[in-house]
Order: sequence, then structure tokens, then C-alpha cells
Amino acid sequence: MDQDVGRNLAAHSAVEQCGISIHNTSSMEEARKLIAQQSFNLVITDVERPGDSTAGYSLLRWVRGNHPSLPVILYPRGGGSRESRETAQKTGAFLSTDDTGELVNAVANILGVPCGDGPFIWHPNRE
Repeated sequence: MDQDVGRNLAAHSAVEQCGISIHNTSSMEEARKLIAQQSFNLVITDVERPGDSTAGYSLLRWVRGNHPSLPVILYPRGGGSRESRETAQKTGAFLSTDDTGELVNAVANILGVPCGDGPFIWHPNRE
């Protein structure tokens, strides 16, 4: 189970209320498979997975290598720290934030609409 279910549910709900389609995944393998098989406007991922503290960066690097124009937002706990933002930027993320409002604004900005119209892939931290 996600260690911060409330935060992820709040972000998920806020984005869905904008009318954006969300595809949830529970593993890196599932996320890569969906991204390879379908067209998405955006990827949002946590950084840490059980047993892998940098899994989100691995997904980000895979997206950069296979879908270089697909924006990726990292949404980790503590994602607002300067160090995390710098690492995310160096790795090619559009943004790293732990703030739900900033996340929703970035989604709307990336999609180029006030509330967006998806779809994007949602990859929260789950066991």
C-alpha cells in the first residue's frame, strides 16, 4: 500500500475533476508496457518504490530514451526540495513537486488547457 495514500488520492481527484483521463499502474513494467502500446500526453510518477528508492528516475530515463517528447512529472514525497528538483531537471523531468496545486497547474500547462483533457499515465507509489 502507498505510504502516503491521502496525498496521492488528493492529486488524483484534483486532476480527474478537470476532466482528464487517468491510467493507473502498479509497477514499472506495467507503466512501460502501457506507454509503449498507447499514446499518452503525460507521465506522472513517484520516485520511490518498495525496494527501489530511484525507480521513478529509472522510468524517467526509459521514457527519455523511448519517447523523448513525452513530458514526465515526478511526484515524490519531498519532491519540492531543491536537490530533488535539480536531480529531476538533470534527468529530464518537466517538474518534480510534492505540492498538489503545483502538480495540477503543471498538468494544465503541459496540456495547454485550463483543466486539460488527458490522457496521461498515473504511476503512484504502491506495494
